[in-house]
Amino acid sequence: MHPLTRLRAHVGGRPLVLDGGLATEIERRGTSIAGALWSARALLEAPQVVRQVHVDYLQAGADIVSTATYQAAATLLEAAGVDPAELLARGVALAREAREQAGRPSALVAASMGPYGAHLADGSEYRGDYGVSDQVIREHHLRQATLLWRAGPDLLAFETVPSRREGELIAEVLAELGHPPAWLSFSVRDARHLSAGDDLAEALAALAPMIGAVGLNCAAPELLAEAPLGGVGERLVYANSGEYWSAEARVWSGDRAARPYASWAAAWRAAGATVLGGCCRTTPEDIAALVGALA
Repeated sequence: MHPLTRLRAHVGGRPLVLDGGLATEIERRGTSIAGALWSARALLEAPQVVRQVHVDYLQAGADIVSTATYQAAATLLEAAGVDPAELLARGVALAREAREQAGRPSALVAASMGPYGAHLADGSEYRGDYGVSDQVIREHHLRQATLLWRAGPDLLAFETVPSRREGELIAEVLAELGHPPAWLSFSVRDARHLSAGDDLAEALAALAPMIGAVGLNCAAPELLAEAPLGGVGERLVYANSGEYWSAEARVWSGDRAARPYASWAAAWRAAGATVLGGCCRTTPEDIAALVGALA
């Protein structure tokens, strides 16, 4: 049984709640995440801040916390003179420590991985046009997933994947590793298409039987409320605040969604979501409100 399904059974079948934005919350607390490593920089310079953010999300009611390893590609870490296995393990350990500190032993720790383009930091992660072979992408994910799974999380989280093809390569990696539990969330350009242009419903239907938990993340709340999610397995939705990230200028622009974040919960559930949370620029306060709305 998938860990998300098992936990939902443990809590009486209610929707599960993910944490919210991690890197942007670390930054909001005064810790720099500038540079290629993004949130993983805080694993080196401010691990206590990372742990406390995890604790705060758990105390807000989150059932799952994701590690600060989204952009911590082994190649980037090596270029910075950092042992990839050691730093990725630190990211998982901090989340596990936070679970104990928060007194939430049943909460799940998800080891976060971005798409291949995340470590390029050139905006291609939102398009999928990497200009490399499938084998290069596959080997990248295989190395990251191997190192993170050895660190002892409850499941792996492949996030903001822009194309169906990259999702299929990730499914191949998981099969090679013996099918460790995982989820895969896509990024979208609109309510019917992935960022790379693939049909959203077809991609979810194709990947769900291979992985067991699929969904969408890091788009505006109202956009994800319009996306069709229904189908077999667990379905995840975790939107951003509604603001827009410019990869070229490396700044957030625009405003938060006009409606309170938690007010979208009913629409996401109606679309088929069984696991709900937040992505960039959402906060522990948003997650606490989401928990309240679901209750």
